[in-house]
Amino acid sequence: VRRMRDAYDEYRFHRVYHETVDLATVDLSSIYLDVIKDRLYCESRTGHLRRSAQTVLHRAAVDMARLLAPVLSFTADEVWHHIPGAADGAASVFLAGLPEPVAPDSVDADLLGEFDTLLEARSAVTQALETARNDKIIGKSLEAEIVLEAPGGEDGWYAVLARNEDLLADLFIVSAVTLREAQGAVIRVSVRRSDATRCARCWKYTRDVGTHDEHPALCARCASVVIQDASEG
Repeated sequence: VRRMRDAYDEYRFHRVYHETVDLATVDLSSIYLDVIKDRLYCESRTGHLRRSAQTVLHRAAVDMARLLAPVLSFTADEVWHHIPGAADGAASVFLAGLPEPVAPDSVDADLLGEFDTLLEARSAVTQALETARNDKIIGKSLEAEIVLEAPGGEDGWYAVLARNEDLLADLFIVSAVTLREAQGAVIRVSVRRSDATRCARCWKYTRDVGTHDEHPALCARCASVVIQDASEG
């Protein structure tokens, strides 16, 4: 938002275009939207994981419509009326104004630093998965189970990855991650094809598929979600 507003103030409209494309293709499409597919499609409709992702998507849609209104006027206003709740605050995107950038002192620098490390690890895992795919070890990334050996130390890779261990499989889009502390300074990734059973709903390979009698083709997570959503109507 800050860079887009600066570009408008300086009449550098080509920067508006480039910032939009970078956000849509680099940050959203190739990372965030890819990572949250599972929680959007497979988590409970009212669950925290799914609703929090929807909140981020809603905020992004609202802000992008407002930011693009000066140069993509008809499309931005049409989009505005399809965003749930947006028109309740302003009847038109042109009455909503440009969004304000986040105040610098409200940015969590430590959290951003952690995600820099997580995304570097994701890049290393993605490269290893591509090698395994070329070697015919796996097809889709969800067929993979990986062992991630990360450099240790108080502020090393291992400490950051361990704090976020429950996010790693979704971040890497694999079925399972085993995290180990390494002695060296280089992160190492080993990939093997999972010998677990594929869940018919989320397509992850897990060892708890069939543990629920009513849903023998589903993993425990999916069976629980299906039952919960059915009970909530």
